[in-house]
Amino acid sequence: MKRYVVIAATSHETTTEDVSRIHELLTALHGRLGRPLPYHEFVIHPKSFSRTCENIFHLSFLVNSGHVRIAFDENGLLCAEPADQGRGSRSSENPLENAFVMTLSMQQWKDAVEALQLMEPAIPD
Repeated sequence: MKRYVVIAATSHETTTEDVSRIHELLTALHGRLGRPLPYHEFVIHPKSFSRTCENIFHLSFLVNSGHVRIAFDENGLLCAEPADQGRGSRSSENPLENAFVMTLSMQQWKDAVEALQLMEPAIPD
């Protein structure tokens, strides 16, 4: 029984660490580029569908907690940015409230990797 508790705590700690790491990376990339990041290019791992799903899951925590904003840019593309950034930017004109759910099939993932010509993940393993 104690082993189960340890495993659960480790899993929670890992999720928390991953969420923090993604927030730090998003903030750093946003600061470097000076604009919101294309959502799909940020979350899609071109070599791993499961890692892509994990990235979407972890980013959703940041959206739900109000640390990240997901919005459409002037071209109608989904973008992500730190919530404390970009006040008055174009991406914040269409915020998607505090909840965000995205579905992605394996075929959609494959199609996106090909269409976006992704070679390396924005969020490293």
